[in-house]
Amino acid sequence: MSALQTELDGSGRIRILERMARRGSIRGIGMSDADVYAAALERTFNYNNTFFHMQPVLDIRAPAQQHLGRYDFVVSSDVLEHVDGPCVNALRNLRALLKPGGLLALTVPYGFHDTTIEHFPELHEYWIEGEGANRVLVNITQSGVEQRFSDLCFHGGDGSTLELRIYAYADLERWLADVGFVDIKLHSNEHPQWGIIHQDHLGLPITARAG
Repeated sequence: MSALQTELDGSGRIRILERMARRGSIRGIGMSDADVYAAALERTFNYNNTFFHMQPVLDIRAPAQQHLGRYDFVVSSDVLEHVDGPCVNALRNLRALLKPGGLLALTVPYGFHDTTIEHFPELHEYWIEGEGANRVLVNITQSGVEQRFSDLCFHGGDGSTLELRIYAYADLERWLADVGFVDIKLHSNEHPQWGIIHQDHLGLPITARAG
């Protein structure tokens, strides 16, 4: 949230959201944001959190018309690694949610390897079978071939929280630019006085402006 706050504020200083004056003219949207910061964003801005599996719903694969071009900022924190379909489609739809100059605050699992790692590169029609450690992903490719995958990685739950990919930062930066984002920044600054210490530098927050 420090990256979002400093970019929205424009001062370059870290301030606690709860201590900021309400700025109800700034409209934002979150995607399954954690309660710990969603509540603070709601108090400070004209912000709504959304979900894939319950109301209010936002499917970033095909966002409803009512969301397009409406927001001053979008928060997408550890979501896109779970979204099926081409990576660039979800990024293009994030851009479509924003007003010109609007801010994307993004976190995803990424590394500085050469290319994005797709765990299931032929994913098409798929479902999960079994329970617990015995769960298996069953996929039917576009050509009709059945594939079965075990040793699945889930983030914080089951089903739609399946990790589909690990991004390569170079790909992510290029795709963001391709769909119309500018001023793409990787935020590596630490602020120990606010408890912001990066234990892992793979997955630092990214901000980008809608061009």
